[in-house]
Amino acid sequence: MNNVEQFKSQSFPSVDYDTWKNEAEKSLKGRPFDKLFTNTYEGIQLKPLYTKQDLEKSHATNSLPGEEPFRRGTSALGYKQKPWYISQELTGESCEELNQLLREELARGLSMIHIVLNEGVQIHSIKEINLLFKGISLIEVPLLIDTQSTSLPFLSLFQQYCEQEEIDTKKLVGTVGMDPLGYLAKTGNLPLELTKLLDHMVDSIKWSERAAPHLRVILVNGQPYHNGGASSVQELAFAMATATDYIRACIERGLQIDAIAPKMTFSFSIGSNMFMEIAKLRAAKEMWSTIIKAFGGNRDSQKMNIHARTSAFTKTVFDPYVNMLRSTTEAFAAAIGGVDSLHVSAFDEPFRQPDSFSRRIARNTQLILQEEAHLKHIVDPAGGSWYVETLTDQVGQKAWTLFQEVESEGGMFKALQKGFIQEKINFVYENRMTNVKNRTDKIVGTNMYANLQETLVHQDKNITFSVKKDEHLLVEPVPTRRISEPFEALRMNAISYKEKNGFFPKIGLINIGSITDFKPRADFITGFFEVGGFQLEKIEGNTSKEELVMKVANMDIDTFVFCGKDEDYQEYVEPMISKLNARKQYRFYIAGKQLAQSEKDFKELGVLDFIHMKSNCYELLASLQADMGVF
Repeated sequence: MNNVEQFKSQSFPSVDYDTWKNEAEKSLKGRPFDKLFTNTYEGIQLKPLYTKQDLEKSHATNSLPGEEPFRRGTSALGYKQKPWYISQELTGESCEELNQLLREELARGLSMIHIVLNEGVQIHSIKEINLLFKGISLIEVPLLIDTQSTSLPFLSLFQQYCEQEEIDTKKLVGTVGMDPLGYLAKTGNLPLELTKLLDHMVDSIKWSERAAPHLRVILVNGQPYHNGGASSVQELAFAMATATDYIRACIERGLQIDAIAPKMTFSFSIGSNMFMEIAKLRAAKEMWSTIIKAFGGNRDSQKMNIHARTSAFTKTVFDPYVNMLRSTTEAFAAAIGGVDSLHVSAFDEPFRQPDSFSRRIARNTQLILQEEAHLKHIVDPAGGSWYVETLTDQVGQKAWTLFQEVESEGGMFKALQKGFIQEKINFVYENRMTNVKNRTDKIVGTNMYANLQETLVHQDKNITFSVKKDEHLLVEPVPTRRISEPFEALRMNAISYKEKNGFFPKIGLINIGSITDFKPRADFITGFFEVGGFQLEKIEGNTSKEELVMKVANMDIDTFVFCGKDEDYQEYVEPMISKLNARKQYRFYIAGKQLAQSEKDFKELGVLDFIHMKSNCYELLASLQADMGVF
């Protein structure tokens, strides 16, 4: 037997969970084993190890790709039969500009036309549709047109355009879809009464059945909930509740379930927790199959069509090229989860209209995943993973419970009216913000590892999301937000301060002792303040108390942090503060958590706070900016 064959025949001895746990506890060196468990925003506790036994109560291992309940995909061959469509949500100030963008992107790898109406381009006439699709064969390229609250006005013009151009609408593929409840959640209002819009939905389905059988006309968006800070479970449950409201409304208006379900496309955002997002997409397909079966739908009606877009919620304005890494991870999760089409957000999406470079990087991310990572050549690669299958079960169960809660409120519309949806999302959002502000959740380049020297990429739009307030709102809208906004606001305050004064707001570091004594804490403090746009001026150690006092007094700075060993603080802090405060009023902080009595004593001397790993970074910096007149 050659060496390769010997290597291939080798295997590791089987180890049971208890043996592994014993070894893990040894490596923890006295720290509790529970430290290895992680609690998620979905209310799921992630274990450090998953085994075959975790699947004993799951039916996941009994299904194959293309088989009910479709958690492993709606096709037996997955992407080997048909890769996901490469979609890029494009906007333009005019139909001519958008047409130019579409033609450029289609020539460079785009495989789906993706437009959101009334975001930039307005369509009010056949002439505008002519300009929009000039030189583009709609028969050859699938459509994804988000008509927002209603499709009927656009479809009426589109039908006339197709007749004029002699386009056989029976050959059109894709989605021209409306989502009035999603629009309501995002804006708080509707252009017409919901009952009228649901009438439009039924008319759209009837038109599609008759004239364009391969076009879907309902687009159930999870984005309004995701962008408000919802968990993956919440986004899934609320999307399912929305679709269920639509099904009931259409049935009440005389349609059959097998005429309704195939006309729906679901659109989900893909967040930063890769495995959670994979599980969400797999659970969505299974949950949808269960719901449609309960309505009496046939096998084909149980197959879910999923569009996804990488998260807008996770993207940042500062150090924006990191957004490329975020989008790549999110796109990978979407592909592994089994989407039918995908939009990868451009790295500059939060602060300007994406340019040709950023669009190319976003588009090529998908091409690399398909052509170089070979994801289009495999079928459900997550299938059989003890972790992913268990997580899929847990996400599905949690989402089903929440879905039933929405149903008990009277459905999605009534739950929005009561504020039930908004309250659930805000609870998760506030937990997210707490973890971002104290830097338990790390955002590279924003609340960790900020670069004050970075050159800001040109911005041509407001960097923060906002919802227009209207006293005639039907419901309280779910705010559209980004997780990095609080720290971005601090940085923008500091930039404005620099524009007025010629320098960033300054903090002084009083380093005590040798470099090995103060450097760890000085480095931590530097990173802590830089995320708020503060510039650090350092006084090196190995200096007497008298010399340190003179150096501090000669600096045009009034806020200082002591950095050193705890025992050195006892010697240096009291005499230095006494002498310095005799000259003028300073703000003093100490790096590192101190014993309770020591903190009490230091505060009596005038120390404002103690900065350490568990400090609420945002609250401290925001308060300091206010005190220093930074904004």
